[in-house]
Amino acid sequence: MLEIGKPKPEETVVVSTAAGAVGSLAVQIAKIAGCRVIGIAGSADKCDWVVQELRADACINYRTEDIDQALARHCPQGVDVYFDNVGGATLDILLGRMKNFGRIVACGMISEYNAETRLFTARNMLDVVTKRLLIKGFVCSDHFDYAEMAYRDLVKWHQEGRIRYRVDEVQGLSNTPSAVRRLFDGSHRGKLVVKVAD
Repeated sequence: MLEIGKPKPEETVVVSTAAGAVGSLAVQIAKIAGCRVIGIAGSADKCDWVVQELRADACINYRTEDIDQALARHCPQGVDVYFDNVGGATLDILLGRMKNFGRIVACGMISEYNAETRLFTARNMLDVVTKRLLIKGFVCSDHFDYAEMAYRDLVKWHQEGRIRYRVDEVQGLSNTPSAVRRLFDGSHRGKLVVKVAD
């Protein structure tokens, strides 16, 4: 969020999977940076948590709302930073909603992970050129040099009450397959972990 997205105070930031482990941190870091933040999540319960607990300015339920119409309502001037965890049609919609010189942080593409064939075709790729957008992907293991600083900041923000999180714990190694399925069906809440032993 900070190194690629470079959020500035009062900018508009959108985060997909805003109730997940990564998305929830991205929402809160953008708020700490002084931004207006709109989350995207997959249930009313998740959206309520994103707004009430994580302090996002709004949250779009992608299962019951048209994302493009909701973004037009919540971000009428456009989006400065998009933290993307899903790819696919959601990324394409955001390409069309970005402001000039917007930044897209490509963190994940969960819509593509289990696809047998790549069926999605972006309609708004021309906006990358006309709006001079930056799209940059990253893999955490490439950035271990930031680990100490990130740990320090996250702990400090948590102690100050500015970072909140929740853990969805599954008991037993034998339940790992069902836990992995929950990553893809969206039924988990926060960081999904499997507790192997006491």
